[in-house]
Amino acid sequence: MSRGPLLIVRLGSALALVLVATLYLLASIPFAYYHFLQFPHFWWMPGFIRFHPLVLVAAVSSLVATLHDLPAALRPWIRYLAIVGVTAAACMGATVWFPILQSYEIAAAFCFMPIGILGMVGGLDLAAHRTAIVAAGRRHDGPRLMAAVAFASLLSAAVYLLYAGLLEPAAGISLQPVEIAAVVAASLAGHLAVFMLAALAILIPRIIAARRGWSPWVELLGMLGGTAFVVAVLIRRVLLTSLILNDLRAIAIAAALAVALVLYSAALIVRGTLRTIDATEAVASAPRRRTTPWWLVIGCAMVIIVCVGMAPRVLRLADWGTTLQKLVVCVTWAASITLALQLEADPLRRFSRAATSVLVVVGVVAATVGARQLGAEPSTARRPPDIALAMERYATVDISLGVVLDLVRPMVTDTQFFDEIRRLGDVTDDRALRAIPLRVVERPGAGSLYRPNIFIIVIDSLRPDYLSAYNRDVTFTPSIGAFADDSIVMRQTFAPYTGTALSQPALWAGGLIPRRMYVQPFSAVNNLERLLLLGQYRRYISVDEILSVILGDWSNVVRLDSRLTHPERLDEMYKFDLRSTLTELTGRLDQDLPQRAPVFFYSQPQSLHIRVLSGDKYPRYEGLRRGTSVFFKPAVAALTRMDACFGQLIAYLKARDLYDDSIVILTSDHGDYYGEQGRWGHAFYLAPETIRIPLIMHVPPRLREGRRWDPNAVAMLTDVTPTLYDLLGYGPVLPRELLGRPLLEPTDGAADGAGRDMYLMQSSYSRIFGLLDGRAQWLYVANANEAREEFFDMRAGQEHARSLGRAERLQYRKWLLDRIARVNAYYRPAEAPPAYSSH
Repeated sequence: MSRGPLLIVRLGSALALVLVATLYLLASIPFAYYHFLQFPHFWWMPGFIRFHPLVLVAAVSSLVATLHDLPAALRPWIRYLAIVGVTAAACMGATVWFPILQSYEIAAAFCFMPIGILGMVGGLDLAAHRTAIVAAGRRHDGPRLMAAVAFASLLSAAVYLLYAGLLEPAAGISLQPVEIAAVVAASLAGHLAVFMLAALAILIPRIIAARRGWSPWVELLGMLGGTAFVVAVLIRRVLLTSLILNDLRAIAIAAALAVALVLYSAALIVRGTLRTIDATEAVASAPRRRTTPWWLVIGCAMVIIVCVGMAPRVLRLADWGTTLQKLVVCVTWAASITLALQLEADPLRRFSRAATSVLVVVGVVAATVGARQLGAEPSTARRPPDIALAMERYATVDISLGVVLDLVRPMVTDTQFFDEIRRLGDVTDDRALRAIPLRVVERPGAGSLYRPNIFIIVIDSLRPDYLSAYNRDVTFTPSIGAFADDSIVMRQTFAPYTGTALSQPALWAGGLIPRRMYVQPFSAVNNLERLLLLGQYRRYISVDEILSVILGDWSNVVRLDSRLTHPERLDEMYKFDLRSTLTELTGRLDQDLPQRAPVFFYSQPQSLHIRVLSGDKYPRYEGLRRGTSVFFKPAVAALTRMDACFGQLIAYLKARDLYDDSIVILTSDHGDYYGEQGRWGHAFYLAPETIRIPLIMHVPPRLREGRRWDPNAVAMLTDVTPTLYDLLGYGPVLPRELLGRPLLEPTDGAADGAGRDMYLMQSSYSRIFGLLDGRAQWLYVANANEAREEFFDMRAGQEHARSLGRAERLQYRKWLLDRIARVNAYYRPAEAPPAYSSH
């Protein structure tokens, strides 16, 4: 087989094996299985999931065909490879065709099969060419490789500084001059240190082998071992951090995949598929030529341009905790090293170094201008410089710097604390967890004879600063503003989870729930459904993917948006639109008005979700200034349309004499980032922008009588259901820490202190936890994925993020671990208390 087809077959087969391994990695993690595999997001995934055993067979067959030239002593291994491949495919096929055989443990084991096959092929190829490797001798000198690696590190840092400065001018990261200087210096020095340490890890075995007189074969194996160590660290610290894996499994997967990839890549090089020598110091069997392969130089340059200039913006919404963007950074680094090695030839060395110097200067200038011209943070000039915080914020747009920080953080942070966070976070994220009842009211009474209608609209991703009731600069929500004028507006409302997956069920539960999605029967904690059954409500519900799982009683339910028959699919998941939902609702209500049972309506429209706002394009900042505020233009357009629809609903209720006898609630399940600080979306960010939500409640006058409320007190999304219990006369609500509280209290009773001293906040999709002050003056966040902490001062007029001192950090850590442990103790009473010690 000639070089071109051989390269295509080898790379295609390797990609197929890695995809099958990734499939089983996701299948072995409960959350990933539920969100990626049980409800596939892409059109090609169902077919791949069903027929991946055949993909494995095809990949193994192709690889076997490329091994026809193995020496006689190794040819039996071709048969062993075929047997392993067929056996693995048969076992995988059995779990596909007989789902009863599926389990997380089996998926975890199957993950290693494709990786093992990949490594086996690479090992056989290397062993087959051992004689050629020994004959070729030693090729590269250490100083030349170190110089090339230094060149590549500065090149990588420079191109990402250039990207951050020129292509991300609206990231909202306004830095002071001293912070900019520190960030630029840290980026250049950090890249240089990481690249040089990696090069040393690869070269040290070569140096030892040379001094001891070992053969080139032993030298190559040692260098491949060093390379595998570097790749394993990258995989573990950069690519696997967003997946909920325990450390032992993550290390095992990273090590196995690194060894397989290094062996396979080295085999490709040794076979002569590539005619250059890469940074692993593997040598080709043919003598190296002094001519520069320009096709490779141009190819590497194009890869860098695409990876840096295009890929981050395209992947921004499809990414999972920036994992894909970080993978692109690794590709950029590899391309930079390969390019540097080719340009180290004598005629080009001087030119390449001069070009890199110019690129570094241009990148630094662009980064400086980009960070200074934004001016998105008015308090920048007043706050003291914070170098550590500046680096973290800048890393949100300079993903390469983010990868460097991912590699450095475990060396300088308290790994024991973050290990404990991961352990405690996984306690209730266990498929063996049984349902533990959580009751808002233990023994509800007969309730009030007066049963108002209930209309709840939860607009996904709606931020309060985009409503006139919360922000005077807003002019595009007149209907919601008019509704707020005669309603209760809770001005400090927060969602305890930053993603719909847990936030929406928590609203129905009226309290904090296990991280496991979704412990069945969910009726054990579904207090809102319980209330509706007690009140014998006619339920009109826009049933999305989550509600289809957590609702247990479907009697007397009118399913709205019935045209969306598969809300779990990506092509329908974000099609829940308020206009069509309300049109269907009002039509059904007109038909059913003669019925005497009260009405319950629930909908969670998706028109403001960032995936809907961006459409098929990557999101880019489109600012719209109103007064002193700047809004995201697509969000304004979508919310303007939704405001008109909401106004029509209120008009309809008033025309049918339903409004004065209805509780109408407008809220959201979480906030969102619209490009502020270079961040988009909400899934992997726990910050004020992602937890602040609106809460506007119209309560019938007869239910307001004899009750008081504090609009400036902290309210939580989980307070909605307890408030409904209290208004409908099914109290008293239990004063349990996991539960929300009624937001209206009797005027003749003693005040309950309007909340708690602090609230536990969580990401729905990852190991990110936080504490919100009971007066909403600060937010502390611990990100166990990236081993970093954040602190936000949320006092009015002083909003800014800052670093924590050691004493503060230890106190907040203790409080956070205690709050997580309390939730665990309720849903898993036998769980041991936190083992973390600050000493």
